[in-house]
Amino acid sequence: MFNLITNIFTAVFSIGFLISMSKDLLAIVILIELILIFIQNIMRKHISHETNNIRKAHGYLSNIVQEYVSNIKNIVVSKSKLKFFKSYIKREKNLMNNEVKLNLVIVGNMSITRILNGAITVVIYGYGGYKVINGQLSVGELIAFQQYTNMLIGPCINIIRSTNQIVQAKVSIDRVYSVIDEEIDIKVENNAFKINHDINRVELKDVCFDYNGFGKENNVLKNLNMIFKKGETTAIVGESGCGKSTIVSLLYRLWDVTDGEILIDGVDIKDINLKSLRKNIHIVNQEVFLFDDTIKNNIDFREKLSYEEVLKICNIVGLNDLLGSLENGIDTVIGEKGVKISGGQKQRIQIARAIVSSSKVVILDEATSALDNISQNKILNNINNYIKDKIVIVIAHRLSTIKDANNIYVLEKGQVVESGSDEDLSSENGLYKGLIMASN
Repeated sequence: MFNLITNIFTAVFSIGFLISMSKDLLAIVILIELILIFIQNIMRKHISHETNNIRKAHGYLSNIVQEYVSNIKNIVVSKSKLKFFKSYIKREKNLMNNEVKLNLVIVGNMSITRILNGAITVVIYGYGGYKVINGQLSVGELIAFQQYTNMLIGPCINIIRSTNQIVQAKVSIDRVYSVIDEEIDIKVENNAFKINHDINRVELKDVCFDYNGFGKENNVLKNLNMIFKKGETTAIVGESGCGKSTIVSLLYRLWDVTDGEILIDGVDIKDINLKSLRKNIHIVNQEVFLFDDTIKNNIDFREKLSYEEVLKICNIVGLNDLLGSLENGIDTVIGEKGVKISGGQKQRIQIARAIVSSSKVVILDEATSALDNISQNKILNNINNYIKDKIVIVIAHRLSTIKDANNIYVLEKGQVVESGSDEDLSSENGLYKGLIMASN
């Protein structure tokens, strides 16, 4: 920016002297510069277009590399390496072609600039020499005019170079702002109601939801009514696609209901401060996210617990055998995405996070899918004392997880078709009993 300002100042300064020396010769120079400016406007559009193509090509290429590295074990097992390499080479060629096009445009732009500036020199000596012969201009004035013209042309070339860089940078900035300026679906009110007390009741009241906004007939959830109470474990079961995970997303306000309302102690969650709402809901997902850090730091993000407290929690979730086999115990770094430990051990760490959390609502969404039945039952029994004063919601395919639940909601096509305890539902010839038979 400093160089750009300096070049503009030098160009204006030169024009001032050129006006005083020969206005008609200067008019020809300015005419050629105007032609150059017109061409620059066209070339800038091409530079912007090709730069945008390069940014997109880089993005596609990065996605392929990231997808390959993140799933390398599955790729090897599924013998799909060749597919990735073909896709990579195709994207790499596309990137190279776009970079060649951009370089041609930039080089062509600078060549046109030099040709037109060379034309200015030819005009100055041609027309200026004619004026010298006719006595309208001295040789000294002609040479001085040429020198000041060079002082004008040099900064103009530098300004064009700077403009090319600015155009390329602007493409990147526009891509960033296209994300930042994306319309927010979940409205956030910082001064909204904040949860500073225990949550006694969460209620879904006539809740409807449609991901695509195609109307009620396409609702994923249809007039759903559910109640979750403090100190109770409530389970939600049903076949795949019935809307179980959608309910979790709505409670956490990753989406907003299409119709109806979700109430926390009588307050609509849309009227609750979003940060406060999410602080009080802890979700244990089937898909575990782990940092490339120690076991301790993956359990206790804020590093507020002592070693003894973390070890106690590890024992509760069944990590003591793993820790006993590790030289550094809970200070062992488990690698990116926990690559150095098993799926069951990852889920144990995630359950440990739920125990550490101060959230008043705990949602276990297929949280023990990688554990065997014995380990699962042991862990769930162990953590009961830590979550007995919370609202516990269990999303499960494995029905052995929820036999002791206080209440079970059975979903079918986004609607509650049955509810009650395991004992009550098992005695009826309904969907729940069919799910039990299918799982045996």
